[in-house]
Amino acid sequence: MHAEAKDQKAAGGLVVAGGVLATIAGFLDWADFAPTDAAATTFRGVDLSAGVGSLAFGVALVIVAIFLFARGGRTGGRGASITAIVFALPILIAAGYSAVAPADALVEFQSSRVAAEYGISSEVTRTIEAGLELGIVDVSALVGPWVATVGGLLGLVGGIAGLARSRRVRGRAHTAVRLES
Repeated sequence: MHAEAKDQKAAGGLVVAGGVLATIAGFLDWADFAPTDAAATTFRGVDLSAGVGSLAFGVALVIVAIFLFARGGRTGGRGASITAIVFALPILIAAGYSAVAPADALVEFQSSRVAAEYGISSEVTRTIEAGLELGIVDVSALVGPWVATVGGLLGLVGGIAGLARSRRVRGRAHTAVRLES
């Protein structure tokens, strides 16, 4: 096995690790929403759109990694590497935003879920924003978005590494075909 093919397997390993982490993160706790006059509500990834996205894109990353493992050493894996980058970016952006700015992410991504949980009107976004400004509502990120962020980052790095190595593998494969002819 050529060194470039091994590099594609290493890239596939990063992508699969990122996909597994992002998938697992979808089942972890993502945010605590705590109005001062009520008990805190913990939202898991599957309760929130960013968490469901992490889960779905994480599964897609695992599938892409299988293609990198199976075909990357022979074909270069350029398409799979680009696909890994495309699938890792939404995970990284949504989960990273949810981890760093949980209150803003809750207002932008999750307000409909919070409305259903507390039985409040469709004006929930304005209500949550006002509560945050007045300090009567607190939102904190839990472990889920952090795990998903790491998964998205690993998937992105694996995709970039696979893309960087894909030309060398393809060039070597084309040279071998010309030599055999």
